[in-house]
Amino acid sequence: MQRDRTFLFGIFAVQLGKVTRTQLREVAGAWAADPSRDIAERLVEAGALDAHQRVLIDRLVEEAIRAHEGNVAATLETFGGVARVNQSFGSGLLLTESGEVTRPAPPMFPGDASAIASLTPVTEMPGRYTHASEYGRGGMGRVLLVHDESLGRDIALKELLPREIGDAETTLSSPVRLSMHLLGRFIQEARLTGQLQHPSIVPVYELGRREDGTLYYTMKLVRGKPLSRAIREAQSLQQRLALIPHFVDLCQAMAYAHSRGVIHRDIKPANVLIGEFGETVVIDWGLAKVKDRDDVHALEFAQTMRLLNLGEDIDLHKTAYGNVLGTPVYMPPEQAAGVLAQVNERSDVYGLGAVLYSILTGRCPYEGAGTADILRKVLQETPVPVTGLAPDTPAELAAICARAMDRDPGRRYESAKALADEIDRFLSGALVRAYTYSFADHLRRFIRRHKTAFATGALAGLILLTVAGVYHFRLTLAHHREQEQRLAAEAANERLRWENYAVSLTAAQKHMTDREYQTALSLLEGCPVEHRHWEWGLLKRACQPQVLVLSDFDIPGNTYGMNGCVVFSPDGRYVLNKRFFSGQYHLFDLLEGRNVYVGSVTEARSGRLGWIDTCRFLPDGSAFTATLDPHRVELRRIADNTAITVYDAGAGEIRSLSFSPDGTRVAGHVVEENPWHGIVLWDARSGKELNRFALAAVPAPEFYVTEDGSRWDRFISQQPGQLLGFLNDGRRAAILDGQLGVLDLQSGEIAYAGACSSLAAFAPACGVAVMRNPARNLEVWQLETLTRLNTIQQDFGLIGDIALSPDGTVLAAEGPSVQVWKLPSGVMRYESPHYVRSIMFSPNSKAFIGISDARYGCFDVWDATQSRDVERIPFTTETGEPAAVAMKEVLGSQPVYAYNVNGTRMASVDAEGSLILWHVPSFRRETAWQAGNTKVLCVAFSPDDNRLATAMRDEVAVWDIPTRTKVLSIPAPPDYVMQCCAFSPCGTRLALGRASTKGLSDAGTDCAWVVDAATGAPVYTVTGHPGACNMVQFSPDAQWLLTGAYGSPSVPGDISLRIWDAATGARLVGTIERLNWPWHASFSPDNSQMLVVGLSIEPVLWDFATQREVYRIKSGSARQVVFHPDGERFAVVRMPGIAIHAVKDGRELCSYPFGKIPGRFTPDGRTFICRYDAASMVALHASAWAPTDRDTELRQGLANVQELLELRPAASVSP
Repeated sequence: MQRDRTFLFGIFAVQLGKVTRTQLREVAGAWAADPSRDIAERLVEAGALDAHQRVLIDRLVEEAIRAHEGNVAATLETFGGVARVNQSFGSGLLLTESGEVTRPAPPMFPGDASAIASLTPVTEMPGRYTHASEYGRGGMGRVLLVHDESLGRDIALKELLPREIGDAETTLSSPVRLSMHLLGRFIQEARLTGQLQHPSIVPVYELGRREDGTLYYTMKLVRGKPLSRAIREAQSLQQRLALIPHFVDLCQAMAYAHSRGVIHRDIKPANVLIGEFGETVVIDWGLAKVKDRDDVHALEFAQTMRLLNLGEDIDLHKTAYGNVLGTPVYMPPEQAAGVLAQVNERSDVYGLGAVLYSILTGRCPYEGAGTADILRKVLQETPVPVTGLAPDTPAELAAICARAMDRDPGRRYESAKALADEIDRFLSGALVRAYTYSFADHLRRFIRRHKTAFATGALAGLILLTVAGVYHFRLTLAHHREQEQRLAAEAANERLRWENYAVSLTAAQKHMTDREYQTALSLLEGCPVEHRHWEWGLLKRACQPQVLVLSDFDIPGNTYGMNGCVVFSPDGRYVLNKRFFSGQYHLFDLLEGRNVYVGSVTEARSGRLGWIDTCRFLPDGSAFTATLDPHRVELRRIADNTAITVYDAGAGEIRSLSFSPDGTRVAGHVVEENPWHGIVLWDARSGKELNRFALAAVPAPEFYVTEDGSRWDRFISQQPGQLLGFLNDGRRAAILDGQLGVLDLQSGEIAYAGACSSLAAFAPACGVAVMRNPARNLEVWQLETLTRLNTIQQDFGLIGDIALSPDGTVLAAEGPSVQVWKLPSGVMRYESPHYVRSIMFSPNSKAFIGISDARYGCFDVWDATQSRDVERIPFTTETGEPAAVAMKEVLGSQPVYAYNVNGTRMASVDAEGSLILWHVPSFRRETAWQAGNTKVLCVAFSPDDNRLATAMRDEVAVWDIPTRTKVLSIPAPPDYVMQCCAFSPCGTRLALGRASTKGLSDAGTDCAWVVDAATGAPVYTVTGHPGACNMVQFSPDAQWLLTGAYGSPSVPGDISLRIWDAATGARLVGTIERLNWPWHASFSPDNSQMLVVGLSIEPVLWDFATQREVYRIKSGSARQVVFHPDGERFAVVRMPGIAIHAVKDGRELCSYPFGKIPGRFTPDGRTFICRYDAASMVALHASAWAPTDRDTELRQGLANVQELLELRPAASVSP
């Protein structure tokens, strides 16, 4: 059932920490009102999730449902059912036991019911308020003019109407009824208004309840008229300008509200009262939002959006709910777009500017036929300039209004206080910052200030004129000189900062290559915050991908030394760590963040092999093992750190240990010089040897003699013979004996699984084992039944060690990098360029710990539940199985691919000419069909994503994607073959390119033309490329058409990319020479610049304003260029590898050794997706890291580990 799938998605998103309950709650109400768009889509749209996280959670949901044999209801019940749904979704919606979904509103306080239950309003004293008349009425209440008999004064009383909102007396048709939510809204309005104590905000006297239960609150009665009426009654601009002081009061009131964290969200002239004695009062705080609190209006937002989608209109001058919270004609664009998370103080500044616009012009900023028309204009157009409607308006005021109403919030006044100060400067005659003054302006201002002197006569006027001119000239000259010096200094400083930034990134990457991560981190932390972008975040994340890095210097009492091995206690609370050189062992408490014990081990150096795998805890967690020497291991009690017993191997060396599940026996892998090696069994409590079992393959330890004559074992991490651990029945043990096998601890018989090259890992609780076979692939086995589950087809020759999670579902591999794989599917979760060894998983399988070789004396804790850093994404079939194709079959023998406009689909062509559509970013195959009998050279999506164009040698075909049928065919002219195609941004035109079969010098120059995309009828032809056109592309703003050619340098002018006026194709506006065979162009977000690359493999930056080449990047193997969404960076995809450059000067900021075409940034710019190998794509993620000191990192890391391992406070262990 789709609804239950949605509930599972929300539960998983919250439990994984991808979204907060508040974020989920904000979209839940909208989904409940309109289930046609699921919650996942709404979370992505709201910016709470990115596309990659959505795919990850979808996969988890599908796996959970598959584990329950496709029963969605049973899956939901397993994960908590109704209770967990209501806990995760909070007040966004309510699921009853009967399965009915209701839509309570988000709470104003921690729970509406509790807030109202705890409310103790006064009960109205009968006869206290004498009803005089009704002053006004709204959607949920009305305002009465009453007389307070107790104090003998007239006041205003607002009460909540006990009727449905949307009846005949209201203008907004909404199904919302009187509910706990409306009571919460009413209480918030009363309390919020009462807490704002400012002369221009009406004070609240009392919040009460009448005898019939109706809520009300009383406030000061302001006699006067709304500002909107005052504007209508003004007969001239001068009369309207007299209202400016009231506007300043309004700005000051909003500045005060913002300082208290309150956003009004509905500023308009009707909500401003002008009192009888000139006072200014802001009213109606019913739609206000308090920052960092839940929004009580989310439900109405969804309802109004539903009404707008149904075509219902609302009064443009009255407050509307829904995705367009506020009054349409006065709201800022971000509010009209429904992006409520971006509505902040600067949104109120826009509303103030809209009020100023009405004062200056006498009309609203926007006018239209209905709400939809108004919203379209707010989102897409700018208001008519003030001076266009009121030419006599002071230019300074018009400039102030324009800046306050700027469509970009970042260019508006930073606060209401700044706007008020600007108006005050105008009123006082000072210079206004929003306006650029000319000489004539300065002269007029000078004359106004000296008009008495001008009245003395023409001569005096001439003198003053001369003085004014000199004054202005000197003022302007000084101003220009100061500005030039300031700009020059800023430019020099900016260049220096860029220099330092680029040098720091280059140096950091060099240190990372040398595995000097702490040095690299220090360099990155020193980079200016304003320069930190995608490449900085990715490098920082690659430097420190762990949850916790714990070093000797963080632990009091530790001696500095190389870690030998590390292991978790059964409850995950303790970490046992043994040092290699110092011979110390440490028991570290992850819950308290301190060492519980520090002990010494004698003769640790004489048996270098002995420390590899002898650190173990008893299954009940009460004791741990410590190596005394190569032949003996001691069992010590945690409670008092006393010895319990010793396991003695005689003449043999103990290489590894494993306790039986019940803790009564302990097995060890013992090696003697005879040579003999095998498994020795002891009683766990007494230390008595019970049995010995010989293994066939003999390990080959290597020895050499030190200068003092003592023997020193050479370190061998991969031995032919190994003990992997007890099976769950306690009667058998998993071993390596040249093969992976199961040893019967009673009979000594061994059942073998297969040949193994000395590298294996085992999860005793579930019986799953992983081994490396002679072909250097990893095989996954179930040892309980000796069944092979899967083979991971990848070269694992460089892997030094592997570890399995206790549940057998996650594999961690150490080597040149840390790799985490999902089992038994063999899908890689992530890879990080760190080198660790002696990996072991936590008991709950959510984390693993390893010893860092790069950070001497450190061990690292890693999160095994999340995909991050470098994530491989395999191509899969429609059913989710790995696509059994090579990369050349996925993307063709040459890079034939195309993304749709929003980047959610990719089209490619296989070797047989079949078109394949892939979902992005999961890269699951959506559909495929045969395109034709000839080779496909180019593919292109239409802007509406419903059509796909293909260029083949004999034709250009247009396909209807839903039906996979050909709807248009444009055959190649005689003696030509089709080369390329591209849709125009509006989708009505199709650009085509062709090549002559006669040869370049014998063909004409009309090799590119534009046709009607529906009929194929020619629109125009462009000329200039002799013989061939291999690239056509429209700019996203539809201004330019690009055409590219290939050929021989002996044919003049054919090695170029040309830029045409896309409307008619008659005007050539630019040419990029020496760009043979151009094949890819990328446009900046504002369409002002373009990057293009071709066979010349030198990316070129082109500026459209000047139609000139800015620079070329000397890159030996560039195949693709991609602008970052911020327009300040771009990626160059090489063969292979990726480099990130700065647009400003083209310098390389950092590079990555892997990655091939096609590449693309996600819309938020935080992930770059490109091809990794023959069967997968790769996602490079960039995290925004704030600089922190080591103590803060340690505290945060410990907190994260405690949450990850689900540790709870318990009685501490006394040493």
